[in-house]
Amino acid sequence: MTQTEASIEREMSATFTSLMPADWKTSSTSEDQGFDKLFVVSAPDGARIRFALDVKRTVAPRDVPRIARQLRATTQRLRSPVELVVAAPYLSDLSRAALEREGLGYLDATGNVLLRCSRPALYIKSAGASRDPNPSSDKLQSLKGTGTWRAVRALVDFRPPFGIRELAQRASVPLGTLSRTVDVLDRDGLIQRAERGPIERVDVNGVIRRWAQDYSVTGSNQVVSALASRGISAFRQQLLTLGSGYAATGAFAAAQFAPVAPTRLATVYVTDPARFGEQRGLRPVDSGANVWLIEPASDVVFDRTSERGGLVCVAATQLAVDLLTGPGRDPAEGEELLRWMEANENEWRA
Repeated sequence: MTQTEASIEREMSATFTSLMPADWKTSSTSEDQGFDKLFVVSAPDGARIRFALDVKRTVAPRDVPRIARQLRATTQRLRSPVELVVAAPYLSDLSRAALEREGLGYLDATGNVLLRCSRPALYIKSAGASRDPNPSSDKLQSLKGTGTWRAVRALVDFRPPFGIRELAQRASVPLGTLSRTVDVLDRDGLIQRAERGPIERVDVNGVIRRWAQDYSVTGSNQVVSALASRGISAFRQQLLTLGSGYAATGAFAAAQFAPVAPTRLATVYVTDPARFGEQRGLRPVDSGANVWLIEPASDVVFDRTSERGGLVCVAATQLAVDLLTGPGRDPAEGEELLRWMEANENEWRA
């Protein structure tokens, strides 16, 4: 059942009150100061502070700067300090990060909370749900699906500005799929569009991190664990003689971009893992693997590959999301790769 604005305000007010320390006094005020709810909070030593709640049905990351400006404008007519708090049934990771950057507090019904003030001293922060438990059914909410992955890759692989139709044609992405993907990223504040014009900016780092929330290198693809009896170095030499038919990823490929640590697992995308492994003399194993052969759910992993050190590697953008969602030290190497990408954009972006 859809909540009314009044019921959301009551729920958020009750949530706020329940978060206060037991020996603190909390009361709401009837002052009309332009906020949805204004609370007076008193510490045991008598120090008082007011918290102003701005209650929203939803908060998109792109809207946070505007919300912050409006709230600050409202506080200018107040005579005493007030702490600003944005409340909603659910606040995404990106929305919470944007609110924190603006110096705003927040709370949602799932337990995501940030309340703070210096006098009286108060700091409350907790983590709730990382996904919306009641997502809207009228909008694309995730970046799942092979068509969406291709759209994401196009947005981060190519350098803006570009129009939606132009990019769809260039990357062989259905126009509808690209448009829906752009809508998700636009709501998350990760792209910037000219009014009725082209996309002018793409936050590559942010888009890849957002994609990683709905993608997993092992969960989204089929993985075959294998053993190269002569070791990874010998397996690598076999790949150097091929020149095509595979694309290296994971730490195996990351070593060609920004080396962090010795590679103990060679990960490669191939269209037929069983046949590829048999031809290379690899033995399928349940444990002790030093090779992963991955059958990709989408052939986008083979788009815009590059040869590095003689090894065919996935595009840097694909490698980044694979590392961020991979096992062991892969996420740390993903962070290092993202830093490399930021400093060397001309080397990987078309």
